[in-house]
Amino acid sequence: MAARELRFDAIFFSSSSGGTHAGLAAGKELFLHPDTRLIGISPDDASASIEAAVRDILSGLSARLGAELDCDPAVLDEYAGEGYGVESAAGREALELAARTEGVLLDPVYTAKAMAGMIDRIRRGLLPSSSKVLFWHTGGQMALFRA
Repeated sequence: MAARELRFDAIFFSSSSGGTHAGLAAGKELFLHPDTRLIGISPDDASASIEAAVRDILSGLSARLGAELDCDPAVLDEYAGEGYGVESAAGREALELAARTEGVLLDPVYTAKAMAGMIDRIRRGLLPSSSKVLFWHTGGQMALFRA
């Protein structure tokens, strides 16, 4: 498969500091089909602040890679609940669903909120059933085992 032919309709992931989001955006620009949508889900901060951080990191990456990385980051902040470190009901439901049906462990305050956002958008029909969707799991499972 030639570069930039690999396509997903959407890639969902947790986006907070902007680093993962910027890295995925750079990878998308260099290797994925241009129609692939990156959808970051904030577990804490407002979307505008995360989007600004992503653009700032991408600016530095562009210079280092010698490549134009044009990105208009999309961050959804409506799944953050009461903020970072605080579980949300939707996140808890997503955590339990992913564990029960897929054997995937999510942490309750970070990746569970990202999964909740993806599930909500699928349930609301914002992604057709024929969509090719990827969930980028960023870790955090150790939060499941806190005392």
